[in-house]
Amino acid sequence: MKDNRMIKGAIFDYGNTLVESPILSDALVSVFRHDKALEIGNEIEKSILDLYTPEQKEQPDWLKVWGEAFSKYGVLFEEEIGIQHLRAFVDRNKIYDYTKSLLSDLKEKNIKLALLGNMTGPAQIFHDDLIHKGLNDYFDCITWSCEIGYRKPSKEAFKYTLDKMALKPEEVIMIGDSEIADIGGAAKMGIKTLRIYDGKKPQNSKADILSSRDKVIKNIKAITFFST
Repeated sequence: MKDNRMIKGAIFDYGNTLVESPILSDALVSVFRHDKALEIGNEIEKSILDLYTPEQKEQPDWLKVWGEAFSKYGVLFEEEIGIQHLRAFVDRNKIYDYTKSLLSDLKEKNIKLALLGNMTGPAQIFHDDLIHKGLNDYFDCITWSCEIGYRKPSKEAFKYTLDKMALKPEEVIMIGDSEIADIGGAAKMGIKTLRIYDGKKPQNSKADILSSRDKVIKNIKAITFFST
């Protein structure tokens, strides 16, 4: 039987979409006993947040980001500390209540699932976290920015994922929380978008669909790709 559904695939963001991301500085303080740990962690967080611009394309080397933050406070940076920091960070990721149920429902409907996450650090750490949380097997393809060298909202990041899914932009929906990285980037590619938000409904969003976090499953089920 011919599949006439317009939407055949879903691309998910990771942090603050499928899992609640912790604060980088708190994670560093937990593994690096130094009086400047909090300031260094805040500097790393700021450097990563500064990457969220409409023009951002390339994924910077995480060692450079961490090294510059440590150097700013006159503290020697060692790669092993960075590894410990990132492991502590991902360990603190908390899966949202809706995540596994939503992914399972989509999987049962034969929707291709992709993960496209902006991650600064060694890709293996994020792969291990996905496996540990029991999320890895839901996805047909997984793309981390640190693996391909491109970040959302760049066209390169989305094109790479679409190619792996073997789907056209109009056959896919992007689901994420970032107006710049997820919604803006996908919209430029002609991909349908759903933005998840907390608190007050965002104004002037380019998202096709806006969903409060407590209504994520309901709103996604209302989309036509749940029809057979």
